[in-house]
Amino acid sequence: MGRKAADIEKFRRAVQAAVLLLCLFAGYRLYLFVGQFPGGGVQISRPSVVDGFLPIGGLMGLKLWLSTGVFDPVHPAAIVILAAAIAVSAVFKKGFCSWICPVGALSETLWKTGGRISGRDFRPNRPLDYSLRSVKYILLAFFLINVFSMPSGALESFLSGPYWVAADARMLWFFEHMGVASGAVLAGLFAGSFFYRNFWCRYFCPYGALLGLLSFLSPAKVTRDEAACTHCGVCRRNCPAYIPVDKKTRIRSPECSGCLTCVARCPAPGALEVRLGRFRAGQDKIPSVASERGRAVSPFLYAALLLAVFFGIVAWAKAAGHWISGVPIADYGRIISLMRGPGG
Repeated sequence: MGRKAADIEKFRRAVQAAVLLLCLFAGYRLYLFVGQFPGGGVQISRPSVVDGFLPIGGLMGLKLWLSTGVFDPVHPAAIVILAAAIAVSAVFKKGFCSWICPVGALSETLWKTGGRISGRDFRPNRPLDYSLRSVKYILLAFFLINVFSMPSGALESFLSGPYWVAADARMLWFFEHMGVASGAVLAGLFAGSFFYRNFWCRYFCPYGALLGLLSFLSPAKVTRDEAACTHCGVCRRNCPAYIPVDKKTRIRSPECSGCLTCVARCPAPGALEVRLGRFRAGQDKIPSVASERGRAVSPFLYAALLLAVFFGIVAWAKAAGHWISGVPIADYGRIISLMRGPGG
């Protein structure tokens, strides 16, 4: 495979850190942007990337676009980021979650830090684990049913209204003026993420649930070669999703995020590879002939293609004028000022 597969972990962490820093900077820019209203001339432009934190509105905009051809001009980047994440998941497993999502990066950092401090790997028993994992699918079903049952006219009306225009500002105010109940929930999620692997992502994220289901379509999956495998269990112990990789031939689980940790940690050359191909769901063994096993893809090529798909879609959106909000600054400032109130 060329370069050491273990280096892919360092590369992934570098990508995660870069995206997380970008999002933190965008959040700071949003704080400055909203804070300049009411006031004099606008000096800080609105960062479009914060639309990625409005996934439900992005889902509504995506549904409107697919059904009517109308591309939401208010927060267009919300549609673009959601569509890019979907495209990545349909080809590279749930790769958005482990390579790009800043919440995933933060969650991963928390549980790794907690593990180093406690020296333990906490995990709910299997019945509780299965029960908790169902929560994200219940939340996903709730949002999908509500969004896709809305008539196109109602969607268009909501997406052109003042509430949606100021959705990013309202998100900012939520964190600035957090109530006791909201603070307690957030603290609980933070504490859970400190002790349990990917606590939010594994149990409560409807976004991740959607991408996990779509990842069944992915032709790129981690594949194990029984002949090369030594059954040491390193892949299973290091899998962030607790997938028994050493017992599988091809990793189809919707919990697999395509992080390639198992590939990077595997000590047996050729035992674990990312392979392109489609195999029957009930097939226990993949043919031994290389040409029939699908094409092996190096970890770095996998990562490069994943990032190219995501950021390529973003680049297309920018070129097509579907990235920057079309709301005039004067209208934006007026709506924010009204919602903030005289004492805001």
